[in-house]
Amino acid sequence: MSGGHRVLMAIPHFYPTVGGAERQCLKLSEALIELGMEVTVLTSRLSKKDLRSEIINSIPVTRLRVLKPIEANLPFWLLYLSSHRFDYDILHVHLLSHVHSAACFMAARMFQKPLVIKPGNSGSRFDVRLVREELRWPMRRLAEKGLFHAHAVVAICRAIRAELLEIGLPSDRIVEIPNGVEAIDLLPDQVRRENRLRLGLPEDACIVLRAGTLHPKKGLGVLLQAWEHIRSHCPHALLVSIGGASLPQELSRLTEEASNRVRFVTDLPEGITPYLQVADIFVLPSFAEGLSNALLEAQSAGLACLATRVGGNSEVIEEGRNGLLVDPGSVEQLAQSLRTLICSPSLRHALGQNAGLTALKYDIRKVAREYLLLYRRLLAPCG
Repeated sequence: MSGGHRVLMAIPHFYPTVGGAERQCLKLSEALIELGMEVTVLTSRLSKKDLRSEIINSIPVTRLRVLKPIEANLPFWLLYLSSHRFDYDILHVHLLSHVHSAACFMAARMFQKPLVIKPGNSGSRFDVRLVREELRWPMRRLAEKGLFHAHAVVAICRAIRAELLEIGLPSDRIVEIPNGVEAIDLLPDQVRRENRLRLGLPEDACIVLRAGTLHPKKGLGVLLQAWEHIRSHCPHALLVSIGGASLPQELSRLTEEASNRVRFVTDLPEGITPYLQVADIFVLPSFAEGLSNALLEAQSAGLACLATRVGGNSEVIEEGRNGLLVDPGSVEQLAQSLRTLICSPSLRHALGQNAGLTALKYDIRKVAREYLLLYRRLLAPCG
């Protein structure tokens, strides 16, 4: 299936910033290029170390300067979108709570380009709520207006679809396309042990992995409270937290005491995959999610997954078949479910096998083809 159209992906942050939205934008762009589309990424230059323009995995990336407050960056985005208006056919906006969404809405109207908007979060971190909390007037108004005037708004899970309908977005404007994931190779036991040693992890521990930023919405505080119960009952278990920026002092202290059985890894030169391939359990204790990229990756790696009942987690996990679910914020439920998984290798194996089968439904190439069909439909009246 050949694409041929040119899409500009607009996202507040991009590689080397690594989060769910950034990874999803990267993988979707790669898959669309394989289908014959021309894809460029427009983002912010957060550090002087970041190049203003470069090619990442065959994707041309341009970074625009950043001023404070964020509303001051609107002219840079508009200038780029205007001067390059003949270089793209469609605008695809990832996330809402940044100046990029307002700029793309204005450019779409001025230059008559189809606009696709993809919110990334639901619940307390629902994108529309963040727009109202984090953007000043008139940027807030422009971002919200853009959402209602977009040609298509992508709901990556049922929770986001419900919230979009609740704020009055017409149902015929909402398109349901989930996040996508690449298949992750399962390793033989001997290779897993060797890779654990290479990553500085013990060969014989039951490794519980969590991945993501250190933002409070990710529920790390609840997980650490639950771990107090785990480390006394399951001394062979090790909690490994990957992702986030530099550690606060209170978290750094945890790693200094061997009895805590907690490791934090913030520098991921090889990405998340090597850790997924050597872990036994994946835990996602979030208070808010869209459709978690990390959860899909953990399922693709064949891990037994434990997550909270928020966002798209309940769509991905069928309780007792391919994972376990707990209520967000419940230390007791989290600790009990962790103990169940740690103490039952056979249960972990069964859940992990089914999780791997579930992940096949979210193959990034399948997701990319759905976007290609969406782009073609939106561009058809113009062509």
